[in-house]
Amino acid sequence: MGRKDANQRTDHVLAAIRDAIIARRLRPGQRLRELELAELFGVSRTIIRAVLQQLATAGLVRIEANKGASVDLPSHDEIAGLFQARAIIEMGIVARLCSTTHPDLIQRLRAHIELEQSAIDASDYRQAIALLGEFHILLAQAAENESVNAFYRSLVLRTSLIVSAIEAPADSTCRTEEHSELLDLIEKGNVQAASMCVWNHLQEIQTSLRVAAEKGEQDYHPLQHLFLRESLAK
Repeated sequence: MGRKDANQRTDHVLAAIRDAIIARRLRPGQRLRELELAELFGVSRTIIRAVLQQLATAGLVRIEANKGASVDLPSHDEIAGLFQARAIIEMGIVARLCSTTHPDLIQRLRAHIELEQSAIDASDYRQAIALLGEFHILLAQAAENESVNAFYRSLVLRTSLIVSAIEAPADSTCRTEEHSELLDLIEKGNVQAASMCVWNHLQEIQTSLRVAAEKGEQDYHPLQHLFLRESLAK
């Protein structure tokens, strides 16, 4: 197998398992055995091992010595830490953007917000989450600090995956109007208000995730995904 083919197979398996976790077909605690997955996808255990490592880095899988891999989501404290890190970095980013004029950036981001709203209106939840997260990445890129960009992008992508895996579509808290408000404040050069907007925005998402995670823990039964909801209700 060539390297290109191996990479394509790795990407395919990664997307399949990640999507199953996000869609809640694979639930926290469920074992992910290398041999079974290798046979299921028709790939080597080396590819499965690489996929599981990537999912572990994203916070969706836990790998333990002598136990193997299982579906996992970060604890409440870990989620809080991720969003606190995002807030600290993004508050610095908007402070820098407030100090200079960026008419082209503002115009580009307003067009991006329209794409966010279109995805929300179309009930394309997965695309909406991707676009809502990308808004924050575009802000970081405008600050023109490559070291910050790379680290912040990894934070945003990780938290976006967590949002997809935990939060129900109807409960999404990352709203386009909050992004519009932030752009207005940046355009006005209001550092204090823009920083507070970032803090409140990310705290609201974090709180919503905690509530959704706690509800999921209360409602979860390991066999519920095997039956139609109507069958369980009878």
